[in-house]
Amino acid sequence: MSSDDPGASLPRYPAPPTPDPDVPYGPDGRPQQVDRGRTWAIAWACGGVAYVGLLALHLSTETTGAAAYRAGQMIPIAVVSTVVVALIARSARNRTWPWWGIALGVLGLSVLWYAAVYLAPRIAADNRAESSGQADYSLSTPTQAGDWTLVEGDGATRREEQALARLDEAPEDIRSGLGDVVYGEYAIRGRARLVFVGINAAGGMEDDLRESSQDGLRDFMAGAGVTGAESVAAGELGGAMACTDDVEGLPDGIVYCAWADAATLGQLTIARPDLDVDAAAGLAREFRSHVTSRG
Repeated sequence: MSSDDPGASLPRYPAPPTPDPDVPYGPDGRPQQVDRGRTWAIAWACGGVAYVGLLALHLSTETTGAAAYRAGQMIPIAVVSTVVVALIARSARNRTWPWWGIALGVLGLSVLWYAAVYLAPRIAADNRAESSGQADYSLSTPTQAGDWTLVEGDGATRREEQALARLDEAPEDIRSGLGDVVYGEYAIRGRARLVFVGINAAGGMEDDLRESSQDGLRDFMAGAGVTGAESVAAGELGGAMACTDDVEGLPDGIVYCAWADAATLGQLTIARPDLDVDAAAGLAREFRSHVTSRG
């Protein structure tokens, strides 16, 4: 039988398979299978690196709670990120993820999770405080605060040590919010004296103040045993201020004032003849302007 097609009489065989460009092939021409054990090993190693990095970042930027508690907060992020990326890598058919792909997946997911849960709320709080003009106030005890002169001597030093020792006995959740505490006794031309305690807040206390300086002041005064204080104008520095001339444990003729902003808390006990709440509030605003600085 003749045919115009010279290959018509040749036997027909199935066409060879077309290689999939996405599937790696070995030297023998056969597809390489995913190495499951290797995938898990790389993922767990990267998870460990992610945990160490996040731990260092978290301990240096977050001061609320004990160190062990803060370290434990990073475990779910590292573990879940590792498992998720490893499972995705294992689900790939006949495809082996390169080690750097697994590493980028674990580290990237860990960072995104940490940013969403911890960094974003912190940045939002900072922005709220910055918009109120109270983001970076700090308190100090200058030698001269307007007309008030810092009292020095053994007696003042001893009372300062006693006051700070009482703060050291406070519960851990309170102490963790005391970033820096300053104490000073001041006199004005021998006619009046005041005792100033200032707190540069940190951790959870600072977060609470940034949410609401009014609520932070109320809680602070209640913790000091002061109730029924009268809210007064806080002045140009903003925040909240309150004063009262009726504080249990303080003698008559003493007026107590306290203020709060997004980063600090301050309290004064002022002793001056014939001093009422309104006059004490004016003294507190003036004194505050001299002990408060930026940064």
